[in-house]
Amino acid sequence: MAYATVDEYVTRTGGTPLLAAEAAKVGALLDDASALVDGKMPAGYHPPAGIARAVVIAMVIRRGNNPGGFRSRTIGEYSETLNADGGLYLTRDELDDLLSAYEQGGAYTVELDREFMGGG
Repeated sequence: MAYATVDEYVTRTGGTPLLAAEAAKVGALLDDASALVDGKMPAGYHPPAGIARAVVIAMVIRRGNNPGGFRSRTIGEYSETLNADGGLYLTRDELDDLLSAYEQGGAYTVELDREFMGGG
C-alpha cells in the first residue's frame, strides 16, 4: 500500500488536477516509491505516516523533475547541472527521517503473520 495518494501528491504540487493517464502514472510511482521505502526499513518497522508520505511524494517529484535521468544539460551557451538522477531513490536525510522513531527507541507496531504463528 502506498504511503501517499494521488490527491495528496496533487495538493502538495500545486493543486492542478491530473489527466487520467498522468494520475495513473503518479499512482504507480507512489506505489513504487513506497515499496522502495519499505525495502529499506527494518523488519516489522513501519515509519511514521506523515514522514513516509512526505518522503514518497518528494521521491516522485524528483522523478518528475528529471524523467530522463540527466546529470547535466547544455543548450547553446546555457548549461545546467541537475542534482537528481531521475530515478526513484531515497536521500540519506530522508532515510534518517524515516528511521527516526526506530533509532530513538520509539514505539512501533510489529504485524504478526497468523499463518506463521499457527493461526488461520
